[in-house]
Amino acid sequence: MIFIARTLDRYADTDYTSLIVKDGVCTDRKEKANIMGASSNEEYFHGELIETDNGEVDFKPLSYRADPYPMNDIIFSDAFEHVAEGKLWAIAKDASGSCHVMYKNDVTHGRFVYQNVTQNQSYDDRIKGKLDKGYVATNAMRYFANARAFVKQTP
Repeated sequence: MIFIARTLDRYADTDYTSLIVKDGVCTDRKEKANIMGASSNEEYFHGELIETDNGEVDFKPLSYRADPYPMNDIIFSDAFEHVAEGKLWAIAKDASGSCHVMYKNDVTHGRFVYQNVTQNQSYDDRIKGKLDKGYVATNAMRYFANARAFVKQTP
């Protein structure tokens, strides 16, 4: 099995470190290179590289679904925090009706995760679900595609 892993530590596409792993052995390391691409969202995962008992490198997918970060800026006018648990969640709907969600929590190791969500649950029901779990409204958030940064807007 061959897979490519890319660090999440940098914001610019040219500053990632990419690893190529073949049959459990890291065969190449590319500094400041973006060689990772998924042909579909089904091939895009967040995970951890782990060393197995026999010294091989393996990929352990994390327990959430992630989509590649969007290529356009998005304003998330509906943003919510769960301060006691250190969670943040925001949702936006674009002109085409697509819903976008950004969130971070302990499962994501404090990193923001993007999801393009389906309409099987309404926009308002998604917000109600967060409020029912103890989230409170906070300032709007903005995703800057060029920097891959997600920041609170000032009131």
